[in-house]
Amino acid sequence: RFCSYKCIKRSINIGNKGTRLERDVVKQLKLKGYYATRTPRSKGIWDVIAFNNRELLLIQVKGKFDDVKDVRSRYATDIAKMEAADVIGRQELWFKANEKKWKIILVKEQKPLETPKKEAMGGL
Repeated sequence: RFCSYKCIKRSINIGNKGTRLERDVVKQLKLKGYYATRTPRSKGIWDVIAFNNRELLLIQVKGKFDDVKDVRSRYATDIAKMEAADVIGRQELWFKANEKKWKIILVKEQKPLETPKKEAMGGL
């Protein structure tokens, strides 16, 4: 429930801002050669999922901040959820710095186990 029309309008604008930021991240990733998609209304850990032939990116997108410390302290709960997730891939938190350039915080990177080579297995 909303207290007034202003509260409803503010809620809608906040959602639109997040959507715009997520779409911008998807656009940036596609320009770098990734297949990328948003996970709208998922209520999950990641807002954007992207991959190419080498890696998987799981991204949480946040608003505009000037300092990495502000982001880490304000979103400590979200970062803790990302660190606790047992998934293969790079987990990153993206935010706009000074409303111009994306800053990226690497939260966690977990690489897949390499398959053993035939020589190491005795030619099996």
